[in-house]
Amino acid sequence: MTRKGLPTFGLVMALLLGGGGPARGEPEAPPLTTDVLSAPVPSPSSAGQAEEDDEAARILREVTAETATDAEPGLVAESEPRLLVYGFLDAGLQRYVPRDEDTRALLVTPESTFVSGNTNVYFDVRPVRGWRALVETRLTLLPHGDYQYAGLGPATRTNTRILDTTSPSGRNVVQLGGVVVERSQIEYSFNDALNVRVGYFFTPWGIWNVDHGTPTLISLMMPAFLVQEAIPQRQTGLEVYGRWNGPPWQVSYAAYASNGRTSTLFDLTDDKALGGRVVASRLGAAAFAVGLSAYSGTSGDETKRLVLNAAGHPTFEVSKRFAFIEQMAGLDLSVDLRGLRLRLEGVYRRTRYDEGLREASVLVPGAFLPNFDSYFGYLIAAYRCGRHFEPYVYAEYGDGGLRNNVVDSGYTVSGGLNIYFTPYTQLKTQYAEVRFDNFSGSDHRLGFFTSRLVLAF
Repeated sequence: MTRKGLPTFGLVMALLLGGGGPARGEPEAPPLTTDVLSAPVPSPSSAGQAEEDDEAARILREVTAETATDAEPGLVAESEPRLLVYGFLDAGLQRYVPRDEDTRALLVTPESTFVSGNTNVYFDVRPVRGWRALVETRLTLLPHGDYQYAGLGPATRTNTRILDTTSPSGRNVVQLGGVVVERSQIEYSFNDALNVRVGYFFTPWGIWNVDHGTPTLISLMMPAFLVQEAIPQRQTGLEVYGRWNGPPWQVSYAAYASNGRTSTLFDLTDDKALGGRVVASRLGAAAFAVGLSAYSGTSGDETKRLVLNAAGHPTFEVSKRFAFIEQMAGLDLSVDLRGLRLRLEGVYRRTRYDEGLREASVLVPGAFLPNFDSYFGYLIAAYRCGRHFEPYVYAEYGDGGLRNNVVDSGYTVSGGLNIYFTPYTQLKTQYAEVRFDNFSGSDHRLGFFTSRLVLAF
């Protein structure tokens, strides 16, 4: 794990309220995440919806979700090879309202601004029975405008505007963007109870990280434990998962070995991170799911220098920069009762550094990060009023345990309204009040309004 500099405003404030992180929402009908081991799959419509709503939700699942292997393990049995392309995008308006100058300085701008958020495209390949490859990409305008801090002194702002010398004019200006690989994985399904996944996958953890995607969750704001990476959101490794059904009950599991939290694309040690998740669900009109997640792994970094050895020949000198071991545990609860939906998650993280191998603090020159314990939790309560409106409230508390971070501890109180125009289009709005402590003092306050128009395709 590396700390390359002071995060930009999207990462900064998202530690508590997630503004600037990926927008999140729910599909046409209020679902219970009955298989929180799967990727962004909106669940079937709840009882009482009209038949056309059920059909609309089915279509939405097909175009916005990872439908086959995760939704129904063992059912990837296409008679002909298939390539499915689907996805979602969102854009909106947002504004910060800082209550003090220190908070104002953390933001790129507090003024109202339009935002192009997510443009996610899925490439879903089913070549033969049982086999599947899934690649999810996010097209983004980043890193243009991103601030970088190397410690005390002025920040530098990334500029990706360049001359398009390949155009007929040879001198018009274009702005480069980027591609985020959200996941890239190969899967094989033996049956409902046993499936294997290898590659770069979302960590099977809790509700939020599994129900990834703008059309899938209720709140626009990402929980602090995800943005602060109390758990690795994604990992490279091997995962096995499955489920057992005994209506109205269902038990799901996932277990994995991975590189864990790494400073590079590779694991720098032979130690592998281990983790897993177990979920017990009750389906039906009064549905609920209880999940337990766990993770344990080591992480660190090293430096290499080109030096001359005793014989005067060039050689590489390798030294460790830092090393630590971490364990995390999480508990989550989902409840769906008619139009009411409740989502609750709690996360605990324990981090211990090796003696003499503590990580240097970016914000406090000469200081090193201590051993620390982190606690996070959030609660969402939403109620679906008819077919088109869903108001909700959101409360969150987080304590990073470091006392020298940009945002270390604090709470968020928020409310929002989701408007469902069609199975493919939604308008998400949310306002939050945040109080937080950080390296420069305590009791910083911030208001934040955000909105996203979401389209699935």
